Amino acid sequence: MGLKLLAGFLTLLGLAAPLHGQSLDASACEKLASLKIEHVSLASRSVGAGEFSPPASPAGGVPNAPQAFANLPAMCRVTATLKPSSDSDIKMEVWLPVSGWNGKLQGVGNGGWAGSIFYFMMANALRGGYAVVATDTGHAGGMGDGTFAFNHPEKLTDFAWRAVHEMTVTAKAVIEAYYGNGPRLSYWNGCSTGGRQGLKEAQRYPSDYDGILDGAPANYMTHLSSHSLWVAHATLKDPASYIPKEKFAALHKAVIDACDGLDAVKDGVLENPRQCKVDPKSIECPAGTDASTCLTPPQVEAARKIYGPARNPRTGAEIFPGLERGSEMGWGALAGGPAPLSISTDHFKYIVFKDPQWDYRTLDFDKDVAKADEIDSGLLNATSPNLRAFFNRGGKILMYHGWND
Repeated sequence: MGLKLLAGFLTLLGLAAPLHGQSLDASACEKLASLKIEHVSLASRSVGAGEFSPPASPAGGVPNAPQAFANLPAMCRVTATLKPSSDSDIKMEVWLPVSGWNGKLQGVGNGGWAGSIFYFMMANALRGGYAVVATDTGHAGGMGDGTFAFNHPEKLTDFAWRAVHEMTVTAKAVIEAYYGNGPRLSYWNGCSTGGRQGLKEAQRYPSDYDGILDGAPANYMTHLSSHSLWVAHATLKDPASYIPKEKFAALHKAVIDACDGLDAVKDGVLENPRQCKVDPKSIECPAGTDASTCLTPPQVEAARKIYGPARNPRTGAEIFPGLERGSEMGWGALAGGPAPLSISTDHFKYIVFKDPQWDYRTLDFDKDVAKADEIDSGLLNATSPNLRAFFNRGGKILMYHGWND
């Protein structure tokens, strides 16, 4: 997606050029701690310009690099704990510009299994004049760690959709109490899990947000996790099929050499990867040999499987699309080992089979995928095409996705 297109969309929705309002003194911030909201406990304090220091990131979380928070404007920082169920412990923060509020709310999303607040995204929104809100979705941990969901259905529900909705309702109440009026427009900004969260909001709570910037949504989570393990089966289940990372570069070079000119511009980028039909066999090693610049016959078959969609072995139905040609340099997380992507294995271990010892090699792409769908029943998956209620009230969604993702 071009930057000009994105900038034009943001301008259309009024996401640019903050309106500078009056400054508020520290007492207005302090009073927010006494605000009464059901199942919510609040704390608040004023933070001067350039004074914010982010907390340490959990292991496996997004690093909170100090430079990302340099020169932040003065704000009222509100922290809250939400307990909508007996097993809920949702942490959230609302940052309120002391001056120059643009009259809008921006909610920012998470990645993977969440487990922490994306402070760097909050910082970007605050600089733009937004009141901004974010949540850890109800647990602390790394983005690849799904252990929190094991035998904790309420915490899983918080992660799935409840935490984002509850934080949004709370944020709007805090904003109204602080400024004297609620946001005139509310926007969502998220990618991956954040993209799934945005779609879930539009599907379940169409009045929460007016505009949704939705990146690479992991919205078909049961099938996305299955596909991740499809790739792992291709390269990690049989040692002979394992593709060392240096061979990803060789395969990528073969693809670019063959297809870079299809768009009439040789720039190292495939404009439309679907036009490229390179067969991994084109760099197959001579019989009985192996090298970093070629693929052995089992590796050729593994690469073919990665390019192809994950399929039900009984019916042939597509479970999830394959990876596109040109994406080879990004295969390491799924195919490079030594273990599969933990986001996906944890889904099956702790939610589908409820067995921490479950082995990904045993996954049945017929029965087990069907079981994952049945157990989920729309909890994590955000696949409903019915967005009528959201669009009928004037809601807008800008969705984008990378060919390499």
